[in-house]
Amino acid sequence: MGIWPFNSNNNQSDNKDVSISTTITPDNPLNNNGAPPPTNYTPGERYFLQDTKPKYSDDEANTGNKLTFKQGLDSIKVDDFKPENLVATPCFRDAGLLGFTAMFVSGSVIFLFHKNINKAINWSLGGLFLGSIVGWEQCRLKRQNEFRNSQIAREKIAKKELEKKTQNAKNQTLIEEWNLKNDKQEQKKSWYKFW
Repeated sequence: MGIWPFNSNNNQSDNKDVSISTTITPDNPLNNNGAPPPTNYTPGERYFLQDTKPKYSDDEANTGNKLTFKQGLDSIKVDDFKPENLVATPCFRDAGLLGFTAMFVSGSVIFLFHKNINKAINWSLGGLFLGSIVGWEQCRLKRQNEFRNSQIAREKIAKKELEKKTQNAKNQTLIEEWNLKNDKQEQKKSWYKFW
């Protein structure tokens, strides 16, 4: 695989479904990628993107092979810019919405104040680019924080489960000691004493 992440010559299925979360029903026990649901799944529950198997592995990026600019350029295909592929890109929607909003606002304000359509178009294109960049970076920062928080939550849950297991083991040993002590006391009692 080359540098471009939307390359269609990878060994994955050509599943064109672009939904981010999937509702799993008894009729459809698999998610969009064909992978089984997470282990902590209950029927009808939605699960998050980080609970699914990643589409691209990190090993491909960390192989250490130095790719040339020409190889990276050759890996870009026209199909990579189809709407269904662009919409599947994380943060593309947020960046587009904020970019077009900034374009509309900046173009309208400049046109109303200066009554010059060329100036308004220039400012609206600048607003589109600037708004798209700001929307992209905001979304990426938000996703990064969500992933970090979910990792912290996973670590806390694992720690609680470990504490619960150790507590259960301690409780089991206490129960065994109590039963052993009661058995010894019953064996020490004489058969003729009733109280």
